Amino acid sequence: MQYIACVVLSPPSLHNTMALKKQHIHLSDLQHIKSAVDNSPFGIYILDRDVRFVYVSEGFCRMTDLTADELYEDTAAFFNLIHTDDVDAFFAANEATLKGFHEFSHELRLVTGGRIRWFWIRSLPKQEEDGTWYWHGTMLDITNRKEIERPSDEARTRYETFTAISNTGAWEYDMRNDRLWFSEEYLAMIGLDARQYRLQYGGKMQNWIDLMHPEDRNEANRVFQSYLADEADTGIYETYFRLKHSNGSWVWIWSRGRKLCDEQGRFQGKVLGTHINVTETKEREQRLKESNTKYRIAAEFSPDWEYWVRPDGTFEYISPFCEQISGYTADEFMKDISLFEKIIYTEDKPEWERHKRLHIGGQNHQSDEFETVEFRIQHKDGSIHWIEHICRPIFDDTGVYLGQRGTNRDVTQRHATGSEMKKLLKAVQNSPATVVITDRDGNIEYVNPKFTEVTGYTPGEVIGLNPRILKSEFKSREEYENLWNTILSGKSWTGEFKNIKKNGEAYWEHAMISPITDETGFITHFIAIKEDITQLKKREDELKEVIEIVSDQNKRLQEFNYILSHNIRSYAANIAAILTESKAADDESTRRELMGMLDTVSEGLLSTLYNLNENLSIQREVNVERTELDLKAYTDKILADHKIQLAESGIQVSVAISPDCTVSYNPAYLQSVLQNLVTNAIRYRSEKRTPIIEIKARRNGEFVEMTVRDNGIGIDLKHHGSRLFGLRQVFTDNPEARGLGLYIVRNQVSVMGGRIDVDSSPGQGTTFTVWMPAGAY
Repeated sequence: MQYIACVVLSPPSLHNTMALKKQHIHLSDLQHIKSAVDNSPFGIYILDRDVRFVYVSEGFCRMTDLTADELYEDTAAFFNLIHTDDVDAFFAANEATLKGFHEFSHELRLVTGGRIRWFWIRSLPKQEEDGTWYWHGTMLDITNRKEIERPSDEARTRYETFTAISNTGAWEYDMRNDRLWFSEEYLAMIGLDARQYRLQYGGKMQNWIDLMHPEDRNEANRVFQSYLADEADTGIYETYFRLKHSNGSWVWIWSRGRKLCDEQGRFQGKVLGTHINVTETKEREQRLKESNTKYRIAAEFSPDWEYWVRPDGTFEYISPFCEQISGYTADEFMKDISLFEKIIYTEDKPEWERHKRLHIGGQNHQSDEFETVEFRIQHKDGSIHWIEHICRPIFDDTGVYLGQRGTNRDVTQRHATGSEMKKLLKAVQNSPATVVITDRDGNIEYVNPKFTEVTGYTPGEVIGLNPRILKSEFKSREEYENLWNTILSGKSWTGEFKNIKKNGEAYWEHAMISPITDETGFITHFIAIKEDITQLKKREDELKEVIEIVSDQNKRLQEFNYILSHNIRSYAANIAAILTESKAADDESTRRELMGMLDTVSEGLLSTLYNLNENLSIQREVNVERTELDLKAYTDKILADHKIQLAESGIQVSVAISPDCTVSYNPAYLQSVLQNLVTNAIRYRSEKRTPIIEIKARRNGEFVEMTVRDNGIGIDLKHHGSRLFGLRQVFTDNPEARGLGLYIVRNQVSVMGGRIDVDSSPGQGTTFTVWMPAGAY
């Protein structure tokens, strides 16, 4: 394959020439590189030190909805797009970067096309050999990542949706009652207010469809109904249609919406959306389409600037299209035969004189030889145009010289493209994004300097090798096969890599890989444009960790609230029972005994409050505190606290706990588990037989296995087993039932690394078996 040196020039407005920089790129590939860059997710730009754009890629223009000419003419056109809330932070960061003259990296919002989008802008200062500084940068749309980072519940979704659609029309559709709601902004688009809309059209879906242009109704309705048909969250609904304005005109609407779904992604029956008036855009697109059609027709039939010069130097004929190229009419050239040479650009006149001396003249140049030469002319309006000129002598049948026939072709666009290609090459070389070009087999043929900066590999170390030298084990073989199948089919692949640098350090890249084809469409090369997103990945991981910690802490705080309300209620019942007995006591001895019980219960309440307070103080920690606890002592304490209730209920209690049964547990959790199991046995005792509670525990390997058995009313596990431990699940008509106790027990046992099982039959009683991590012997 033959390669040539590419000359990289500074921006044309500076009129200086840099030293040649040879790059190992085939000239025919430059256009493909431009196409890949322009269609990549990155917008590329170059700013001079006065913060003026000297180059912008098509991708940058698409992101900003501005043309290159608008950006070149006034940089403020870009700054005006910055969201009001982001302006101060952007200019502060920009000012700090200019002072320190270091890399600029900033996230901000731009308001384009009626939408607010997030972008990540990066740029690097580069100094040319003549000392001139430029900023070479990229811009990436990160709107999707920003949306992922925001928690999404129905209230917040509604809030963010209506915040994002400021200055647009908003709508909400409730398919459960077929009701449509529209904001005042939406109704204003079609010349109505809320009262007029209700009176004339009502609020049903069909009323909305009736407002549409007859040609748009079926398709718009099909798209929306198809979107509603899927009960899952299917992303964004989007379509265009025309609505009838109150004045009889048609308004083009860009309609977008999204379903409200629960945490499991199930559709809740409502769709929120926006309507944006895009009439002007649609009309502009139509005018542009018509203009392009006319342009293509004109281009197909437009001749070049043809002319015939007689031997005496006067014109025999000049085609009328000379005016199109030069601004001067054929009559003007006819009247002033020196006009053509007058408009030749001063710096190019020596080249014209050389050509004229060798190929234009009389009897001394009677041959068929001709030469193609290019030079610049100054258009009548003052602009500069490049001309491709070719001429040859004309002779009659006898060989008499009749003059010169010539053609002038305007090649300004070609030169501009060549200049743009040079600037593109320069942008690629100085880009903060990594650029890699490989052959069809994936062997590296070119890397830009950013590749070396990121990976540590020089071009000499990787040219001829496969990019798999950077490969980690992050992606599976199937993912790489999908990548190759995509790009070999002629499509671009976009995704993320976790690669390994030369020094062994891992890093993340966001990459777009596109095929480069020849004139026949055959894939000859591939180009990869990659951005280092390692820091973004770290921030994502940190965000996930914070969310998990906050979620866990919220869960524990909720559990603490349940424990507090449930367990304190039990002590309150005991104290009330003791006080009742005390009032009814006939002798001082009984009252003293009851007061002793009250002291015991009070101490238990204080201990419970202390443990719960300790438990609350550690809610900020990820792991729950544990300590070595004597299961027998805690069991005896709970039974003593409930002595009055046990005696009044006539319950026979037996305890058989091995002396070696110590558990590694949180004190508040152990007290709560025992209290809930004992109070459940008391509360759900049977009135048909003498109630019993039997508590046993033995060491079983790394766990202590404890059983609490009663002969109470039992539970129908066939009907209630699946929700036995659920929050607020009640299975009897007992007025004291709250559905909290077993929920608390199961959660606390799980947090401590154990488990709880139940065996029960209606009318026979219930046995709970709890496995708790054993303490040391």
